[in-house]
Amino acid sequence: MDEADTSLIEATTRILERERSPSWIGLHGLRCWRSGARRHFDLHMTVPRYFDVEQLHGIHDQVEATLFEEEDHGGDVVIHFDPCRETDCRQCAMPDCPVRSHDLLEIEHFTTERATRPDAALTMDAESRAHRLLVSDDTTASSD
Repeated sequence: MDEADTSLIEATTRILERERSPSWIGLHGLRCWRSGARRHFDLHMTVPRYFDVEQLHGIHDQVEATLFEEEDHGGDVVIHFDPCRETDCRQCAMPDCPVRSHDLLEIEHFTTERATRPDAALTMDAESRAHRLLVSDDTTASSD
């Protein structure tokens, strides 16, 4: 049976939002399923592009511990790490970022809708957001 476990996806999104670290810039492509008593998670997480492998392993360990905190049966967590792009700066809370090109405007909270977006939708969202911000910047600059 290939049906999404909506309740597991919603619970996972809430847990990841609650335990979120500033380096967890974005979440998408989330898939969750159960196999017997075990739970399995596959997700994409946007992180600072300058992070090294050791830092990425630390994030993986943190996410895994968070998702299986009260779990006796365990399971698997696969995280595909995506490097941040310039379009992510305006919703990135990473302090002292050496590659930041824009100020933080508003953090995008992890929601079920955002967490389950495929990569293609994420790219379209980023391009749309960048366009809106450029138009907003042009309007502000022309009113000065």
